[in-house]
Amino acid sequence: MTNRIFYNGNIYTADKNNTFVEAMYIENGKIKFTGTNEQVRKYEDMAEGIIDLNKRTVIPGLIDSHIHLLAYGKSLDEINLSGCKSIDELIEISKKFIKDKNIDSKKWLIGFGWNQENFDSKTMPTKHDLDKISKDIPILFKRACLHLAVCNSKLLDMAGITADTKIEGGEVDVVNSETSGILRENAINLLEDYIPELSREDKKEYVLKGIETLCSYGITGIHTDDLGSNNGGLEMLDIYKELEMEGRLKLRLYIQSRITSLNEVENYFELGFDKYKGNENFKLGSIKLLGDGSLGGQTAAMNEPYENTLERGIALFTQNELDDIVDLAHKNAVCVVIHAIGDRTIDMAIKSIEKAMKKYPYISVRHGIIHCQITSKEALEKIKESNILAYIQPIFIAADSKVVEKRVGKERSKHSYNWKTLQDSGVTLTFSSDSPVESPNPYENIYCAVTRKDLEGKPEAGFLPEQCLNVEESIKAYTINSAYASYEENIKGSLEEGKLADFAVLSDNIFETMPDKIKDIFCVMTVKGGEIVFDN
Repeated sequence: MTNRIFYNGNIYTADKNNTFVEAMYIENGKIKFTGTNEQVRKYEDMAEGIIDLNKRTVIPGLIDSHIHLLAYGKSLDEINLSGCKSIDELIEISKKFIKDKNIDSKKWLIGFGWNQENFDSKTMPTKHDLDKISKDIPILFKRACLHLAVCNSKLLDMAGITADTKIEGGEVDVVNSETSGILRENAINLLEDYIPELSREDKKEYVLKGIETLCSYGITGIHTDDLGSNNGGLEMLDIYKELEMEGRLKLRLYIQSRITSLNEVENYFELGFDKYKGNENFKLGSIKLLGDGSLGGQTAAMNEPYENTLERGIALFTQNELDDIVDLAHKNAVCVVIHAIGDRTIDMAIKSIEKAMKKYPYISVRHGIIHCQITSKEALEKIKESNILAYIQPIFIAADSKVVEKRVGKERSKHSYNWKTLQDSGVTLTFSSDSPVESPNPYENIYCAVTRKDLEGKPEAGFLPEQCLNVEESIKAYTINSAYASYEENIKGSLEEGKLADFAVLSDNIFETMPDKIKDIFCVMTVKGGEIVFDN
């Protein structure tokens, strides 16, 4: 490892006093000293490199606390439909992609990111729309939330999906006695046996491709949901171990292992996954549960029906099932992070965690709720009382602010996305992107947290503006709080002496930039363990 001095900077340490310093001396991958330009000169003889930061602002390396690294890397080779403003545009972009990539009937066309709320018609595409793209190439387009997808007729026929197809925890949409091509939640799993299987080398390359892009954002660590039966499970574990041994992990990885049943949790402990402690670069961490769906797809599980409908979404566990899984994990001192968007699932998650904490009060575990979107006043209070972490994706507000009142009404929406209420009550917030559901760009994420606006600056006053966070709160949610979630707050997450030298050098001073301009900030250098892993 190279010993280096970084000086002449505006370095935000993110310590408890929000201290700024001018310079740092890095030794053996850790911060040996922080202070003034003059003070750091005493280390010049020991430094192998001296870097002038040219007054640029430096922040601790960003830690995305919930992402899907393999899926994100793979998405970089798929068609991104997030910019489509109509179904016609979706069709034309797809036709051009087929032509440019020479896709034929032996391959699939896979896309992601479409959102009907961005379309002029506000309607979802159907198999009839995708058939206009091709009737010979199997086509699968996942909605931005990834909890809903649409297929063309070719793919539906391949998978044998008809209007009569039923699956627990999922739905096949039927219109006029025939399937529309829209699949919700577990119904998407009906396609698994037909989707072209990725080779081990494919997965490895997608992971590396994802890591390279994430490094360019100043991200030095992630909590990734990559270890589950849907990803090849143990093979992904081997891939990460292999990359770590090869010294190719430019990010620090904390694995959220996807679990879908009590039986899988029992196997998790029987195989000793909880005993694999790993190291500073790669470690197995929490158990991840997918509790419900999404707001946009109306599959998030609600206590009361969605507005103007009788539908209440889809809960993927019963209360008893959730209780048993959380109980077993808590008893073994492994934290559980639960994807919960609807108020029904959030209430279920709180109940399960409360029961486990009361049953084993002598065991301290940092459980969390991922997304934590449609909440009630009572739920917000219970989250604080039970010391539950909230894994927030501020970028979600960009799309959801347009639909939340349509989906759940004004009364329910006013207690939703209540980040400031949670922050002020003492709840630990961690920031993440859920990429590839949204872009992993952290500066767009922070912009949304600070302004409560979409990327076009709407609504002008921000959605529930009293819930805006400030820049310091947002950066801490992206750094020291995410480190706390993985029990690593003593070794990373802030730029203090003795901690890992992970940091990002920014294009602009994020603390003085006008809020509406935060989204335009970019990273010019990323340093992990004192080594430069990205330099623009």
